[in-house]
Amino acid sequence: NIYIIPLQNKGKLEGLIIINLNNNFSLSQKIKDELNLLIKIFGLIYFNVQTQNEQINNNSSELLFTLNETVKNLYKIFNTINEGIVLTNLNNIVIDLNNAASKLLGIPKDEILGKDIRDYLLFLDKKLFKEEIVNDEEAILINSEGSPIPIIFHSQKIRVDNIEYNEITIIDITERKLMENKILEAKFDLENKVKIRTQELYDINKKLKEEIQKKEEAQKENHKLITAINQSNSLVFILDTNLNIQYVNESVLNKTNYDVSELIGKSVLELNCKEQFSENILKLKKRIIEESQSSFELNLISKEGKVFWVWASFAPVKNSEGETINYISIQEDITRIKEYQEELIKAKEEVERSLNAKTILLNKISHEFRTPLVSILGFSEMLEYEINDHELIEMVLGIKEGGNRLLTSLDSVLLFSELESSTVNLNINKFNIVPIINKIIDYNLQKVNLKGIRIINEIVNEQLALVVKDYFKVIIHHLVDNAIKFTLKGEIKIFSNIYKESEKSFIKISVKDTGIGIKEEDMNYLFDAFKQISEGTNRNFDGFGLGLSLVKRMTEMMNGKIEVESKLNQGSTFSVIFETIN
Repeated sequence: NIYIIPLQNKGKLEGLIIINLNNNFSLSQKIKDELNLLIKIFGLIYFNVQTQNEQINNNSSELLFTLNETVKNLYKIFNTINEGIVLTNLNNIVIDLNNAASKLLGIPKDEILGKDIRDYLLFLDKKLFKEEIVNDEEAILINSEGSPIPIIFHSQKIRVDNIEYNEITIIDITERKLMENKILEAKFDLENKVKIRTQELYDINKKLKEEIQKKEEAQKENHKLITAINQSNSLVFILDTNLNIQYVNESVLNKTNYDVSELIGKSVLELNCKEQFSENILKLKKRIIEESQSSFELNLISKEGKVFWVWASFAPVKNSEGETINYISIQEDITRIKEYQEELIKAKEEVERSLNAKTILLNKISHEFRTPLVSILGFSEMLEYEINDHELIEMVLGIKEGGNRLLTSLDSVLLFSELESSTVNLNINKFNIVPIINKIIDYNLQKVNLKGIRIINEIVNEQLALVVKDYFKVIIHHLVDNAIKFTLKGEIKIFSNIYKESEKSFIKISVKDTGIGIKEEDMNYLFDAFKQISEGTNRNFDGFGLGLSLVKRMTEMMNGKIEVESKLNQGSTFSVIFETIN
């Protein structure tokens, strides 16, 4: 901005005052008034000087006095201006400053002279503070207390007596900045309120959408529920608080042959009670209402009077306050189940009669077979020691072996029958198993020697097991007998080991042979009763096929377990595991 002010004397143009201001520098009215005053003073001085020049030769002393007074007046005006003015050399060293600049800096004039003005100025990064900077000439003045003061900073070069100086104008814009800050705060506050309100509206809209979605989903679920209830094979009743029918599904209508209109408002108990139950209707109703959930076996009577058996469950439907507003009853047709139960009762009675007859028969067989067998075995033993003829002794041994085989089979059948019944009482105690195993080995030594195989017992020290003594004897007998039966050459080894599991001690007794072994596909029915691997009339091995079945049952009855390892043509290892005491 360029301001041109004419200087006139008696109507004659004597000269021009030209002021060049930066575009961003705005003149307040106060500054304009002060500039006008300076121009007038300058004009007076100028014309006064012109007049005095004419008289200079005549009155030099008077001119010097006038010049001094003029300089003083100008300096007074310089110090009176409210805007700070600082004069520096080109190295920014302060040469002079007015009172306003000294006041802004908070430093006496004589203390700042000779200092670098840049030590008191801070220029802002226009990119970093783009929101806060309004005018490009804004800067920060740091006063003597270290406090920042926002200012408008303008610098221009001036020439005096052919020497260049920097003339710096400093205008305090603290109040303007305060106002700008208030405007910014108001702007931010407004933006924040708009943002908050926008978020509130967004949240309300989102919540509204969620509620609509939930209602739609609830409607879908209700539709699914109603569809499922209608298509369910169960009989579904919705009742009021007096157990009167308000709703039934299709299954109820199909089962009873009633129309909906005939059932609505009718007591459900009228459908569920025959005449013999009618006197208990009130008691039944009271129980349904008082209990949170209840279930009964009831009758369901169709329109034609046909009676079905149903399992009826009743439960209250409560509102958000916990008040019962309805009851729901779901009833399942159990007519066929009741018929099956009656058939099972009849079958059970028949089985009990058969078991009773079997027990009587087995008792008679035990008596009729065991008595003559004991006689045959006793006499054959006597003949074995009385006869000297070798051929006759072999015949006697054959009678004895056949009798023992028959007696063993009879004992197995009777024991199997005993285990099948539910009358077995177990007396589990700790026993030393070594004497039992030694006795069984001694019993089978003759048989082993005849086959030309060896039997080795590695259990020599006392070993305790929690078992039923008689059952354990049978188990070891069958395992050893099987090993002898299926081993054609080699040896049979009996051994044990003790281990801990879940803070309990267990003993594992194993019978290992080098016999024919077992095929992998035959392992699945190894413990089936009355079944052998070699079936048929031309089989190579005798027995009913009860031995391993009895071993497994008795082992499990004594809280033990059985393990088998076998390879075809290499041999088998049967192990029974029982709890022990260290």
